[in-house]
Amino acid sequence: MPEGGEYRSDDPVLARPVALSPAAVPPAPLPARPVDPLDLSHINSLPAAGGVILTLLTVALTLFGVPIVAVALADTLGWFSTTDPHSGDGLLLASKWVEAGLAMLVAAVCLWRLRVRPAGLGLHFQRPSRQAAWALAALACVYAAMIGFAIFVIPLINAFPQMQRDLAHRVEFVQMVPVSNVGMAALLMAAVAIHEEVLFRGLLIPLLARVLRSKTAAVMASSALFGALHITQGFMATVQIGFVGAALGICFVASRSLPAVIVAHFLFNLLQLQLMRLLPSAEELLRELQK
Repeated sequence: MPEGGEYRSDDPVLARPVALSPAAVPPAPLPARPVDPLDLSHINSLPAAGGVILTLLTVALTLFGVPIVAVALADTLGWFSTTDPHSGDGLLLASKWVEAGLAMLVAAVCLWRLRVRPAGLGLHFQRPSRQAAWALAALACVYAAMIGFAIFVIPLINAFPQMQRDLAHRVEFVQMVPVSNVGMAALLMAAVAIHEEVLFRGLLIPLLARVLRSKTAAVMASSALFGALHITQGFMATVQIGFVGAALGICFVASRSLPAVIVAHFLFNLLQLQLMRLLPSAEELLRELQK
């Protein structure tokens, strides 16, 4: 130490190299792991089965619970009018958005409980142009399924009176959808598309694929359930909607995009609603098919 006990800036400083132990060396940062949509390989079958059960309970709630509560509430408050055929439009729209909200809430719960990224259920916005292209491709696939089903069914309509009644019931059901304008129809179909795609494609297919160990079996099971829930529209509508669900399920697995199939479902529903309203009555349609 210099005289006086103080260092001067020009005093030399002597130091020895000190070897650090490997544990003291900070590890190099790992490269970011790419998000693989529909990748639930880290989820065991039992938690996935729990997610399937929760999804099915939500399907039952939106199928029975929400409509019953909505009708009871409207009847209590006197919202229905016998003179105004569109008095129930707002109630129908509100109930469908409640169902869409419940579906999104269940998806959020599954993501949290299973510790899954949103992309694990196909909910991502990577490559928006690619997703838009898949939405149009899914819409084309749905119409291809519809055309194939029609080619198979139309020759059988004359032979089976029950199929004629189913077709008439289907046309009347669509024509009686209580929506007063295109804007209301778009909002209604958006809620229906979000609700059904989140539950039947976004949740059921990835979770069933973990339980059944097969994406093909998961698509078939979710499509069969999707069609069966429309049995009130007739047997023919049930089979037809099952084919539509299969087309959407295949496109969902191929595109790994939930927004793509939601958009395709929305466009399909909106176009079908407007097309069916332009068709003649069920009796006239049957007479045309029988010629």
